[in-house]
Amino acid sequence: MLHSLLRSCVFLLLALLLPVVLSPARAAPPLPGYTHTAWRAADGAPLDIRSMAQTEDGTLWLGTPNGLYRFDGIEFSRVKVPRMRRMPTRIDVLVARPGGELWIADDARGMFVLRGGVVKDITPELPGEGVGFALAFAFDADGSAWVASSTGLWHFAQGRWRRIEAQRTVDADGTPHHLDGAGLSNEGTSTVLVDQYGRVWWSRRDGIYLLDRAAQRLRRVVRTTSLMRLAQSPDGRLWALPEEPGHGQPVASPVPAPVPTPALPAARDANHVESRARGQFDRDGNLWLAGCPAGVCLAAGAGALDGAVMPTPGGQPPQLAPFAATNVNCLLEDRSGNLWFGTRDGLDRLHADKVTRVPIDSGKNSYTMARDTEGDVWVAESIERRVWKIRKDGSVQEDRSRPITVVANDRDGALLLGGRNAIFRRSHGVETRIDLPPTPDGRHVPLSLFGLLDDGKALFIGASEIGVVGLEDGTWHYRDHWRFPRNLYTSAPGGKGRIWLATLDGTVVLWERARTATYGAGMIGRLVTVIDGPDVLATGEEGIAVLQRGRFRMLRAAVPAVLRNVSGLGISPDGDRWLNGARGIVRVAAADWRAAMADPAVPLRYTLIDSYDGYPGQAMLESRLHSVYTHPDGRMWFMTSSGIVQLDPRRLERDTLRPVVSISAVHAAGQIHGGARVRLPSGTQDFSIAYGAPSLSRADGVHFQYMLEGRDPGWQDGGLRRTAWYTNIAPGRYTFRVRAINEDGVASAADAATVIVIEPTVTQSLAFRTALVACAALALYGLYHYSLSVETRRIAERHDARLAERERIARTLHDTFLQSVQGLVLRVHAAAKKLPPGDAVRKQLETVLDQADGTLAEGRNQVHELRSGRDAERVLEEAGKTLAATFPDTAFRMTVTGARVPMRAQVQDEIAEIGAEALRNAFFHARATLVELVLDYGRGGLALRVTDDGVGFDESLVRKRVKGKHWGLVGMRERAMRVNGRLDIGRMRSRGTRVELQVAARIAYLVDAEAAWG
Repeated sequence: MLHSLLRSCVFLLLALLLPVVLSPARAAPPLPGYTHTAWRAADGAPLDIRSMAQTEDGTLWLGTPNGLYRFDGIEFSRVKVPRMRRMPTRIDVLVARPGGELWIADDARGMFVLRGGVVKDITPELPGEGVGFALAFAFDADGSAWVASSTGLWHFAQGRWRRIEAQRTVDADGTPHHLDGAGLSNEGTSTVLVDQYGRVWWSRRDGIYLLDRAAQRLRRVVRTTSLMRLAQSPDGRLWALPEEPGHGQPVASPVPAPVPTPALPAARDANHVESRARGQFDRDGNLWLAGCPAGVCLAAGAGALDGAVMPTPGGQPPQLAPFAATNVNCLLEDRSGNLWFGTRDGLDRLHADKVTRVPIDSGKNSYTMARDTEGDVWVAESIERRVWKIRKDGSVQEDRSRPITVVANDRDGALLLGGRNAIFRRSHGVETRIDLPPTPDGRHVPLSLFGLLDDGKALFIGASEIGVVGLEDGTWHYRDHWRFPRNLYTSAPGGKGRIWLATLDGTVVLWERARTATYGAGMIGRLVTVIDGPDVLATGEEGIAVLQRGRFRMLRAAVPAVLRNVSGLGISPDGDRWLNGARGIVRVAAADWRAAMADPAVPLRYTLIDSYDGYPGQAMLESRLHSVYTHPDGRMWFMTSSGIVQLDPRRLERDTLRPVVSISAVHAAGQIHGGARVRLPSGTQDFSIAYGAPSLSRADGVHFQYMLEGRDPGWQDGGLRRTAWYTNIAPGRYTFRVRAINEDGVASAADAATVIVIEPTVTQSLAFRTALVACAALALYGLYHYSLSVETRRIAERHDARLAERERIARTLHDTFLQSVQGLVLRVHAAAKKLPPGDAVRKQLETVLDQADGTLAEGRNQVHELRSGRDAERVLEEAGKTLAATFPDTAFRMTVTGARVPMRAQVQDEIAEIGAEALRNAFFHARATLVELVLDYGRGGLALRVTDDGVGFDESLVRKRVKGKHWGLVGMRERAMRVNGRLDIGRMRSRGTRVELQVAARIAYLVDAEAAWG
């Protein structure tokens, strides 16, 4: 507010001090405090802009004879309206409404509403002239519209039109006043306005009227003889602006109207929702007038006047706006405070500068700055040898008492003024003199000082005639005494007794009298300066490097040029950095600076103050000295190639308007797609997405971040780009999101998003992939089934071979060995029968014969087992009972489930041995109370389970027993493999051990298991 008040005061002072009227044919001087930008036909701007409005998203809409245009701060685009019976063409009136709605009127009696990209025709179909030509819109709090037209004042509510009857009008004193309805078009109705109290004001050539809502009649408040336009000052007062003011007549007059209690300021959106054809009060109360008689005129601070705004003695307010175009059709102040002017030649803008020029009339630019003990700031220019004092009130005064080439402060804060023959030290009103040294050969000549530095121990000067010389303990010492490096280019203080020196070969030296430290900084190109502080920076023509861990590391930025040729840095009380460089002032927030110092490879986030904000030229380089001076109160001065500018970070106006980001189109395969959901053709792999955010203050300062959900791992920094490109994207559903941050770091309130669906090709479709997976699975299953059948056949063949071998052995035993034994038994039996009964020899032979019969029976049993295998059930049952008898504390239980199916001989043998080994382990090692064996004849295969409730299974003990050459478990696994079975040994859930063997049915059984179960 203080900044705005000061600016208004300056303009008011200018209005009083500039009594002459500038000729329309003469170019107007630049307007102090503002930067002018113009867009013409070559920039894509439409011609003859007759009306303007700014919607909530920040877009500036332009009404022209060639249709409706929109401007986002970068490019102009003509709004294409679908073919309809009546179309808005030559547009005269635009008014923005909440929700992005735009009301439009053209010169063909048409009225339209644009909402969400759809144009609706609201032109009334009334008899006769009807509403006529709409010249202005105003809106009540309920959203109903008041229309000032060529046929009178109309009210449009709930789709119905109602005319305020012309006959029901009175003057201010209550005298009836008749309006000739037939002649209204000739009277030229101009303006309708609904003020902050809800009062409806209407103006025409013969007066300004106020609507009495209760009586539904118009009361003429001001009687006029010329057409009046209505405007409001920031304090809410209503003003009348004559369309064609007469000579010596007011250019603006307050409308006499009662002020309700409490008094309210004008509506916040009063200025940006519509443009004004005659004049506009800005937010600071300055009045801008169009056509006075040409260009734009300024009556600074007019909104604060109690009476009418009168022209200067020359006949008109001073014409200050620097426009090439002289025909201004309309004026508008946008939501950020920029002033826009629609002209016949295009579009113009005035943007309030963020920096203020210091009025120093020097033609050279080799400055130094320092302050005195009273708080005033001194500026010296070394080429012209002039010095100025900037007082605390901002006024500038030149000191012409003597030539001064350089200023500085010493270790005690005193002001040092470097002259031709001496240095003058000023402290608290007392001045002392320090004579300059002679040349090395003893001659006293005037010196041209270009540098003055007090490092806390010595006072150093730099002069063209003698080089670098230092004063210490009252004695001047020349360069060789200090042992400075050769090729010295510039220097900077580095603390008490320390100086940073930069050489022409890209070397940075920290000089501390007895010792030096050298650092390479060649990556920044030719050195500009070294900046000491919390961080040590070396700046050059290629950028900035920071000293970390004994070496310089380059800083990065989205636009590298902003870090080039930085010759000064200031730190504001809040820790923000302010760099003075080739592109202007680079502001880095404290948090962003800390992030860059933590990792210099991360791009530095910044905002730029350049020519758009009133910064002239580039940073000063000629003097090789620091180009930023910071006052203890926070004010900063930046020395440039075109003068000195001042900036107060505490009063710097920020654009707090949140950008509204939108996605305009998705480009793929030469086609443009739009909408909240985009479906791309099959086979699309590459596409780009165009997005943007209107910014009428600094469109080229809006940064973007975006993310394609489903592809990007997180937010991507898009910088200033307004397009995102993606390649090699697989089919699927993705959501693209984008957000914007304006030049002052204010982020958009919401992200813009669009869903992108890429249809798969036939070979990429889910059905095709499912079928492909199914085929692969089927092929794998077939391969598995085939390999299983082959393995089963091999096992069966091995079984058959072994069975055939067993049968051959059984036949051999039966046909040879057993038959021979049987024959031998018969012969012995025949011989025994020849001996008398009771004979001792006969008794012995009969005993031998009984034993031989037993042996034969056992042999026959063995032959049977060779043919059919061992009876696994019997073997396991006998083994369990035998072990249970041996270990009386452990019970044994055997269960057989399922329908018994004949087993292959080898399977019976292996199961019998595996089961017997499992039983032995359980009885011997488990210390169990119960050992249970289950033999299950299942449809899928044969299962053998041996469980106990003992101490459990200890894998480490098993490994120890294997190492000790106890091969029971190993043998069990080998036997299981021989029948292609699966052996599982492990702990029970509660306690104990479980041994389980599974053998597939086709391997275990001699017959089909399904057939066995019926």
